[in-house]
Amino acid sequence: TSPAPPAAAAAPGAPSEAASPTSSAWAEEAALQALAALLEALEARGHVEQRVGSPGHDHAILHHDEASPVRLQIEDSPTKCRTCTRQWPSVSSSSSTRRSRRSRKQEAEERRGSLPVPRESAEQEERTGSADEDIEWPDSREECALEESIWDVSFLIGDPSIGGFGGSAYLLVLLLLNILTQIVFLIITAKLLGAESFTEDDLEGYKAWRINIGQDSKYYDKLTFSSLAQRICAQESRYPIEMSDGKGSLVSNMMEYLPKSNQFPDILASGPMLTLVAMMCWCLTVIREFVSVTSCARSLLSMPVQLRTCISKNKEDNYQIESISVGRKIGCGLVLLLRLGIASLLWFSGCGFLVNYSINPGDLILNSVALEVILNVDQAFYVLVPSRTKNLFKRLEPLPAPRRSPARCGIDLTSLLFVLAFIGGLLFMLFTQILPLVARIEQANEIMCGGSLDFVYSLDPSYVVYMSPTNPRGESLEVVQSFPHTTAIEEAIYPERQPIGHLAGVPYAYKMVVEFLGQGVDPVVRAGSSSQADASDGLQDWTGSNCQDIMGLPQLSRFSRLAFKVYGLKVDSCADLGPRGCILSLAKAVCPRTCGCGDPTGAVLLTGPLDGCPAMCEKTESYASALQALPCTEKSLAELLADATWAMYGAELGNKLDVILVSYEQVKTALCSAGDGGKCQNVLHKLGCGVVKYWKTMVKEIFHLDNINVCAGKWFGQQLTTRPLSIMCPITCGCNSNSFGQDGYACPGQCSVLAGTR
Repeated sequence: TSPAPPAAAAAPGAPSEAASPTSSAWAEEAALQALAALLEALEARGHVEQRVGSPGHDHAILHHDEASPVRLQIEDSPTKCRTCTRQWPSVSSSSSTRRSRRSRKQEAEERRGSLPVPRESAEQEERTGSADEDIEWPDSREECALEESIWDVSFLIGDPSIGGFGGSAYLLVLLLLNILTQIVFLIITAKLLGAESFTEDDLEGYKAWRINIGQDSKYYDKLTFSSLAQRICAQESRYPIEMSDGKGSLVSNMMEYLPKSNQFPDILASGPMLTLVAMMCWCLTVIREFVSVTSCARSLLSMPVQLRTCISKNKEDNYQIESISVGRKIGCGLVLLLRLGIASLLWFSGCGFLVNYSINPGDLILNSVALEVILNVDQAFYVLVPSRTKNLFKRLEPLPAPRRSPARCGIDLTSLLFVLAFIGGLLFMLFTQILPLVARIEQANEIMCGGSLDFVYSLDPSYVVYMSPTNPRGESLEVVQSFPHTTAIEEAIYPERQPIGHLAGVPYAYKMVVEFLGQGVDPVVRAGSSSQADASDGLQDWTGSNCQDIMGLPQLSRFSRLAFKVYGLKVDSCADLGPRGCILSLAKAVCPRTCGCGDPTGAVLLTGPLDGCPAMCEKTESYASALQALPCTEKSLAELLADATWAMYGAELGNKLDVILVSYEQVKTALCSAGDGGKCQNVLHKLGCGVVKYWKTMVKEIFHLDNINVCAGKWFGQQLTTRPLSIMCPITCGCNSNSFGQDGYACPGQCSVLAGTR
């Protein structure tokens, strides 16, 4: 707008001092009008903003754009730098050749406010941009965006803007503490990297544990029929692990780490894939550090060098580093090199740390997070930076990039190089660290849990190995775990659960436990380590009996009823057992008389010490008297086939052989080839007393053993002993010959008369 003329013109000849102030004001207004006219002449070239003035003096800024008229702003000088640069905005060549449909005069009047800019046109330009200008898309320059990190704040050390010597010394101490912290973490991770897991020594240790402890009979669990190795490798809650917790955790981690199958979903959810993902995250974190270092290094190298570092304040009230001194450039370069070196070493040692330190999935996740914390500890130290420095740093503009990075199809060379480095680093760690570790873990898993687990062994003083299956009778684990022993122990823990009855009119707690009153712990320990034969004799000794039925005792009555119920038998007393119930070891132990343990012609064949009958039963007077009264006669094959006791003998023999030869199916088939279909249950049924000669021949042919004598009940050494078959087959066994009694087996008493008449 035109300035108003002076209120009154000076009269000719008047003193010049009176008209001077008014004339100066009018001259200033005229100068501003001239500048406005100049700006109108330049309006076709776009936005104009010019800073005029001299260094160290007030600056006059002329602002002009399409939406506002020309205005003059007077502001203080923002800097005391000796130099001042004038930067004019670049103008696109294409925009200078295009003309608007409206005339320049109309546009000038609109800017001066005489004609309003159409609202619809202004809104359209805000939405779509001016049609007179080409769109300038971002180029591939990458500025050094200074982060809230002690690394980047160290660029200001020594500058007066942070408070002189005290502020610089304080930042230097923080920088040194940051470097020391990261070096300590680097040393620790490097040491852990050297401690490789699943080495050859580790594998040898696992093998020694499997042989010396895992399969040792000393750690056999009779409640679950399992070896220690079997319980550890099962990883089930029903298998208690009373020792080797470290090995149990190791096996658990290996099973979680390795894929359960070769199916893609299992491989995707396996430990190696989780390790690879954690390593990807770690590599991306380190690459972010590399990108920051390289962008700042390029900006630092291209920055103008002067005697002193110059920091100016721009129109947005932010600060910008315009030039840098030689010493600061060298110092910042050394800091960047140190930062790059620490990041590189942390990358390599961190990858090894992720692979080797732990294979637990939870530990892998935590370790990857811990590595990121180590790398970003410089950001934690930034919290300790003084507030003045923080305020300056927040308003500090990024360092400009020197030039564009070569790019093609939207991909610049710098980004491509980092992507290739990322992929190459992952492949390197995959083939040198992860896959070898997987192979070693598979080998360790095979050593710990491969092969046969269901056996235990022991060594005699001569180091001869004795071995047995963990479940030789093929008992169902569910059946054994439902036995009343658990109830008996729980009632001992909680006595209030014991049922109360009356014994001779006196209230009595029906416990299901055998107690050695006044004898201490030793008898209990001996009972727990005794054999079946010793246990059966021990029950008789505890009650003061001599091969008597003891199921009716209060301590054994309820326990026995519940135990027989597990096998589907309803037994309230020994009379309810029957021949098939007497097959059970518990039945022979608590009802030896009913089951025929003290009868030479009892209905049970397996009366050996390992099958439940008390050994004292064959030493009683009643047994000797019954044996003496037996006639020296032998039934024919047809008569034996019709004998229920002989049929019961055959069933017991077959079941026993199925158990002891469970791992030797071909041997069992050859040994019982005389039976129908090669079944051992049919051997006695097919041969009758002829089994005496047949069995001795077959065992000698297969096992090269000579001390087999079924007449004395020795079928297979100590593994299969029965009542003497000479009682049922006295003639075949030679009881009526002159060698009567010389073979050490019992014969019917009447055979001695026949032997004496010969």
